[in-house]
Amino acid sequence: IEALFTLGMPCVGEHIWPATEAERCLEALLKRKEILERQRLLRKLIDDPHREVRIRVAQRLTPPGLVALRRDPDYYVRVIVARRISPAFLMQMADDPDREVRLAVASRLAPSALGVFVDDPEVAVRRLVAQRALDALLSTLAKDAAWEVRWEVAQRASARLATQLGADPEEEVRNA
Repeated sequence: IEALFTLGMPCVGEHIWPATEAERCLEALLKRKEILERQRLLRKLIDDPHREVRIRVAQRLTPPGLVALRRDPDYYVRVIVARRISPAFLMQMADDPDREVRLAVASRLAPSALGVFVDDPEVAVRRLVAQRALDALLSTLAKDAAWEVRWEVAQRASARLATQLGADPEEEVRNA
């Protein structure tokens, strides 16, 4: 009988009755309480000394709880956080020292906010920015030192910018 109740189908005697609205509300409240308790326990593990524990915590915490992990000492914890955290907190992770974290941030930031990565030391990050940035930023990226970034710009360039890139010293960029 109890197993049927948890499925929303309480049993009375031999008959199965559909759950009433009150029973569904009660079940939802119990599930909510269970989720909140689980989140409370996960928050206690945020400062665990073991990397694997913090990785699991980052995978399971709700996005508001991830804010506390955005400066974790382990890069992979921060990568998971960058993939899951609320977009409102992504900009705070844009200056992360690890390339993979910055790539995760750049892949989720709004295209209008990608200008913070124009001078990123990693070509892969600037290349991703060139793929996602608004057209206004492409003229700046067209002057990038890395030909891979200029090649990405050439893929999306306006007619004026394409003419400029047609004189690029790198053949791959000119042919794009």
